[in-house]
This record gives sequence, C-alpha cells and structure tokens, in this order.
Amino acid sequence: MNAEHNSIIIIENHESYLHPKGQAILGQFFAKAAASGLQYIVETHSDHLLNLIRVAVKENDLYPDDVQINFFKYIDGNINIHTPDIDSDGHINDWPEDFFDEFDKQLSNLFLKV
Repeated sequence: MNAEHNSIIIIENHESYLHPKGQAILGQFFAKAAASGLQYIVETHSDHLLNLIRVAVKENDLYPDDVQINFFKYIDGNINIHTPDIDSDGHINDWPEDFFDEFDKQLSNLFLKV
C-alpha cells in the first residue's frame, strides 16, 4: 500500500494475534509514519501501543499536538467522548476511569492482598 502525505489511514484492532512486543513495534511504525505526515486513526485496546506513543512524544519523535486520544464510554444510554491531553513528557492529564487501568488494578490486587 502506498499512502501520500496527509493521507488518513484507519486501523481497527491491530493488536489481534500480535505479541505485546509486536504491538510495540507496530506502534513505533505508526509513530514514525505519523511524524512523516501520515494521519492515523487507530481503534485499540492495546496499552502497549498507547504507552509506545507516550514514549514517542517524550523522546520528541512526535509532538503532543500530533496525538489526539479519544476514549468512548457508554453511560446511561449515551456515548460520552473523553479527550485527555498528552504533554511533552508523555503524561496524560485527566485519566478517565476504565481507560487502560486494568493492569494497574490487577497489580494493586497482587500487592495489597496478603
């Protein structure tokens, strides 16, 4: 596939059947391609991809303004869209509840339960 500058590429559930390291490598590819002028819309459940993008911003491979995060949540019959910002250190402000937090919840269960 060839994509011209300013093309938009839509990817859904890229992480299916990919090892976490493969997901991270694919995230590196997305970051480099985005830095060269391609636009991606990626629907994902991969914390590996999210964290790779955060690292790419911290390492100045992407600018914070080059990344937009949208978190969709169904609440009381409505779809709410939460759009947290990412800063130059890769930190996400206003982390929504249920947004890539399962890993932290399980770690807390491991370390808090005796």
